[in-house]
Amino acid sequence: MNTLLLGIAGSGKTHECIRRAGECLARGENVLYLVPNGEEAALVRARLLQASGRRAAFLPGILTLGALVRRSLEAANPQAAFRGTLQRRLALAQLLADHRGKLGNLEESAATSGFPEVLDRLFSELIEGQLSPADLRALPGPRPAALADLFQAYLASQSGSEIFDPAPAMDRAAEALEVNPQLMPPADLLIIDGFSNLSPLQLRLVEVLMLRATTTLFSLCLDPNDLDDAPRSPFERLHRLAVQFANRGSWQLEALSATPRFKRDFPALLARKLFRNLPGEAMSEVPEELSLLEAASRRDEAEAIARELRLLLANGIDAGRLAVLYRDADLGDILASTFQRAGLPFTNS
Repeated sequence: MNTLLLGIAGSGKTHECIRRAGECLARGENVLYLVPNGEEAALVRARLLQASGRRAAFLPGILTLGALVRRSLEAANPQAAFRGTLQRRLALAQLLADHRGKLGNLEESAATSGFPEVLDRLFSELIEGQLSPADLRALPGPRPAALADLFQAYLASQSGSEIFDPAPAMDRAAEALEVNPQLMPPADLLIIDGFSNLSPLQLRLVEVLMLRATTTLFSLCLDPNDLDDAPRSPFERLHRLAVQFANRGSWQLEALSATPRFKRDFPALLARKLFRNLPGEAMSEVPEELSLLEAASRRDEAEAIARELRLLLANGIDAGRLAVLYRDADLGDILASTFQRAGLPFTNS
């Protein structure tokens, strides 16, 4: 059965993924381990080698989705080539030069050096969102129409081409794997770990991979207790993805909680991360540890912060040296009302 693994940071999700990968390797089975970037791939590879020793040599790959796409398309078509960021933006600069005088309200923007980069990001988002030039033309105003013409020319330049950009390549790889499953590395266990979101094209590719794998383990950094609640900023995409898989009948949900070691070590680690760029004289005032407060709700969290502030003020700390950083506007409103009731001096910036 496929498994959705949920847990907050420090709950041991990657440790659990690596443990299960090691068990599969020990049985002589194949594991495909997908991570969001090369840094994560290197980290997982090192940890898996440490945990599984020489057995990890039999791993078909610890891959990013981009690397898997390249491998699949190159296997399907040895003539395939991939454009990097610089190549794409040079191509867009040439496209703008070819359309000079036909861009209407975009002429002034097109003359700036940074416009190819802007177009690159915009067109990548449009392709990943599976939007068409017609969708752009439906927007009001003259600028979307001019952008739609450029977008159509950009897509036409890749029609039938063997030179792939990331988003079209993702779509083409999913099609290739659907037609020829042998292009995918064999996987008794497919692990998807560390992703904060999947675009529609990425999700399509993952769905194809899951159909070809015997078992899938999908790890997401989300508090299991939040799964049945309304999504909270900035975790809406994670929440939506988790609910999508949790509601599938062929999936079982496993929840992990923060480990005692994480609760013990996290405050000191956070202190070093938060204050690492302070000048030397300021670092001398940074405490070696931070206090970690746990609360059942946002309201309780605000009350706990108010109590801490009252203690600091009572101990002679100047109010001007105290700051509260909050994660979203809703929590900021709750903190403001709590501080006001408590008679705490504050300014909300």
